[in-house]
This record gives sequence, structure tokens and C-alpha cells, in this order.
Amino acid sequence: MGAGASHSPCSVMQQRNGAAGLTPLRRQSGVDFGGGCPFSSASKRNPALDRQLPGHWLFEEFPGEWKDYDADASQRIDASFVQGAAEATVVIKGRLHTIVFQTMTDSAGAGTVKSVRRNVATTDDGASPLKGVLSPVKLAGADGSATFAATTASSVSGDPFAVVESGLDTITRSLDTAADDPEALRPLLHSIIKAHTAPVFGTAFNLAGDKIMTGSKDGTCKFWELETAFVVREFEEHPGAVLACAINKTKVNVVATGCDDNNARIFSTGESPAKHLLEGHQHKVYNVAFTADGKHLLSTSMDGCLRQWDAVTGQCINESNSHASSIFSLQSGPRSPWLAITASDDALLAAHDLRLSKTVTHRYIGHEKTLWGCDIRFDEDQYLSCGMDSRVIAWDPRNPSGPYNTITSHRNPVHCVEYMPDGITFLSSARDRTFRQTIATSGREVFSCQAHESNVYKITYNPATGLAMTCGSDALVKLWRLPCLVE
Repeated sequence: MGAGASHSPCSVMQQRNGAAGLTPLRRQSGVDFGGGCPFSSASKRNPALDRQLPGHWLFEEFPGEWKDYDADASQRIDASFVQGAAEATVVIKGRLHTIVFQTMTDSAGAGTVKSVRRNVATTDDGASPLKGVLSPVKLAGADGSATFAATTASSVSGDPFAVVESGLDTITRSLDTAADDPEALRPLLHSIIKAHTAPVFGTAFNLAGDKIMTGSKDGTCKFWELETAFVVREFEEHPGAVLACAINKTKVNVVATGCDDNNARIFSTGESPAKHLLEGHQHKVYNVAFTADGKHLLSTSMDGCLRQWDAVTGQCINESNSHASSIFSLQSGPRSPWLAITASDDALLAAHDLRLSKTVTHRYIGHEKTLWGCDIRFDEDQYLSCGMDSRVIAWDPRNPSGPYNTITSHRNPVHCVEYMPDGITFLSSARDRTFRQTIATSGREVFSCQAHESNVYKITYNPATGLAMTCGSDALVKLWRLPCLVE
């Protein structure tokens, strides 16, 4: 297929800019989607968020049954919270408990994880007593970050799938309004890059969205300037197919690749050759991902192992035999540098605590065939998985044996899933040549768009630019402007 041709149902016209391999396109008529649309919503003040007020801490002993920590433990936990720490550690009856404020959980070893909450006693208008509760219910901030929703003791559900009602309502209204005009919610094909001579397996945006990275079966990996399609650097050290690539979000000049020669590599975009050749896997390296703090690189392979590397020295810090068969997908925690999930040929999704020598903490059961993709929501309170059974499953991280929702909108195996910054919808791509946007909790589809001539291996979104990027077996990389669902 030529650079100017497209099999997308979107209404577009071509406009070349002279840059080799790049064909930007724009809609002839219809909705002007603008540039990106981060989700935002205002919330009432929650007293439990006020670090100036003394708080008392509770844990969920059984579903819906909350018990107080003893006074000393509660004071220690609250002191850490008030100081702005990420977590607190206390010893209770000889056991070490780690309370993580971001997820509002208490981990006491042996895989035991309980929900926690913070109560503060305040008054409403100086009269009626009111309990303010800090619970795991989240909403998306204007910058895509997580902030706690305002709740009271009577309204806490403890459900990590609770979303800000106004945000979901806004998206629902957008869909209802566009019901008579399907074109209004179709993505706009922004540009096509003739990136490689063989199928493209890996893509990545840098944080600013002005650079991208692509890796292909043709053995090349390229670092592109997005606006001009100029190749800033081509990494030629790969003897076989490049199966994955990643850009360090804290050190933008540091990137990594996974290759079918059983090795991962760390590069500097301004230097040659590779800074570190990461040897140790016994089979093809299908995934690489930097941790949230940028200090470590994670890699997974068809050997069933997850390896953790020092991103500066290239030293292997830990190796975990995570699955009984090939690992085809890996995601690191967007906030917690110790969190990761993996998806495998054994049809299991696994959660990892990288601080442990044996990293697997939970295994999620629900798929019937090989898993190919997974993702973690920005607040780390939801997971997604997808695979050969053509399903996308949304998970409550605290319930490994019970899928929260199963979505079956794709007709063929699903290669990739990724949460949108709104925390409500996700993108998916599949063998049916399409990518789609869907509401995670209900499975309602926002749009479906044919993206490539055959398999769509990956879909990824950049909030800074409002662009989504797809790659496929047709050796093309395409950029899309997505519809704006919330103001």
C-alpha cells in the first residue's frame, strides 16, 4: 500500500509535506477534534485528604467489615502520611506491615493484602459531625494524574472500578449525542510513516510526544523526529527481528530494545554502539520496559522469565521464573517503580512486586488461551489483559480469581490494550485489522476503525500531543487524532 493510500473508513484527504516517508492527512469536513483532551473533573473537598487534620486508620478485615489499627500503629501510619511519604511500615504482633498510600493497601507478607482507609472527625458548618474517609476511589486529574475523589463514610464502596460519575456521564452523553452521526466519533488519520520493510512489532513515544521509536522484523530500530519524519538515529546492532522498544521517561536519551537473538540492549540516542548488551535470557526477548523512576529496565522472554536490570550499569539485579511458558507482554507500574504485570502463553496474567526475590504476588485467572497484551491504569487500581481468545478482561487487582468485566468486541485475537488518560476508556488493537476505544466498566464501544491491511500489533497513545500510534504487519506506522469525549 502506498503512503498516500488508506483503507480506513475515516473520511480523509492527502496533503504531502515533502518529508520522506511521511504523509499527513486531514478530514475534509466534520468535527474538529483539536489537540488532545485530558480528562478533568472537579471534586468536593474531602477532609481525609487534609494532612493538617489528625487521622485514624482502619483496615478491611472482611469485605465491608473495617477494624481499627491499634493506637500506636495508627499514629505511626498517620505520621508517615502527614509527612508525604509514599508508604509506612509498622510491626503488628511480630509481623511487618507495609501500608502503601497510593493504593491504600496493607501488605503483611505471604500474599496478604488488605484495603485501608483514613478517617478524620470534622464538622459540617460547625454543626453535624461528619466522617471524612480517604479510600481507594480515584478520579483523573487534568494532567492525567490521579487524585482522590471526595467521599464520606456512608458512600465508600472500596471498589477500585468506581469512577467519577460526572466523567462517565459526560462520555456517555457524547456517545448518545453522536449516535446519529457515527463519523463524529471516528479517529482522524493524521499521518503515515513508511518506517520499515517488514512488519513493525514495537513502537514508543517519548514523554513530550515529539519523538517516536519503532522496531521491526527487518532487524532495524529507528528513533524518529515526529514532525519531519527525520530518523535521528538508527540502531543497527540487532542480528534479528526487533520485537520491542522502550524510551526512558526520566532520561529521554536512554532507550532499550528486545530482540529475537535472546538479548535486550540499552542505547543512548547520541552514541553508538549499544551502551549495554543484556545477556541472560534463554529465548527471544519479547518485551522491555523502564520502571517509573527510570532506574531499572525490565525484560521478559519466551523463556518464561522476568529480569530486572540496572539501567546505568547494565547489571542483572533479579531474575524471576514468572510463568510456565512464554511471556508475550509486560507493563511496568506508571507510578510505583516496584510494580509490574506480565501476560503469558499459559493464559495467566501475573502481578509482580519487584522488591521481592520471588516477584509474583498474584495470578489472574479468566482467559482461555494465550495472552498477548496487558496494561495498568494510571492510578494502578485496574489492570487489563487480552489475547488469542479475542477477549479483553478488566481486573480488580485485589481479586485474581474474578474478572471484573469481559469485553468481546473484537472478532479476532487481540494483540494490545492500553488505558486512556481518562481512566475510563481503553484502546485495543487486533488481528481483525482494527483498533477500538471502549469503556472498561461497561464494554460500550466508542469507535472502531480499520487501521492496517492485516494484523494491528500495537496501539499506544501520547497525552501531550493527543495522538495515537499503530503499527502492523504491513510495515507501516500510522498516527491518529482521536475524538474528544470530555471537555
